[in-house]
Amino acid sequence: MALRHGYGVIPDQEESFHYLFTATGLKSELHDVFEVEINPFELERNQSIPEIAPEPSAPAIYECAISYLKGYGMDHEDEIKGLKFLEKVASMGHLDAMCLSGTIWSKKSSVRRKDLARAAAWFRIAEKRGAHLIGAEWIYKDKYCLLYTSP
Repeated sequence: MALRHGYGVIPDQEESFHYLFTATGLKSELHDVFEVEINPFELERNQSIPEIAPEPSAPAIYECAISYLKGYGMDHEDEIKGLKFLEKVASMGHLDAMCLSGTIWSKKSSVRRKDLARAAAWFRIAEKRGAHLIGAEWIYKDKYCLLYTSP
């Protein structure tokens, strides 16, 4: 993080991403993140998300997601890759990742459609874990609680 923001060192966002990814413990972005399908409805139904996100891998995966979303150490921002990392770490119990996944899915972008049902699922999981969501009554509407298999 010091390399990303230049705290006491010359900023080097590419090197920062390298160290962050190493800290994740993941062997391959492709195999461990991009090819993995995370279904928040299934996770919610099975209650299969750990209560506590594993250290240090979960915070490192979250920061890799932020790197992709903001373009830190990349040629450009990549929302799709960032969202895959976010959902990966959300499925590991990272509360901020659950909330940010819900926020991103609740809005459309130039590279994907909004998915309010998927957003609601992440918000419901986060709320059950203790997140204080203001104005989130909509996440319990029947039309957002239906299970489905793909985004």
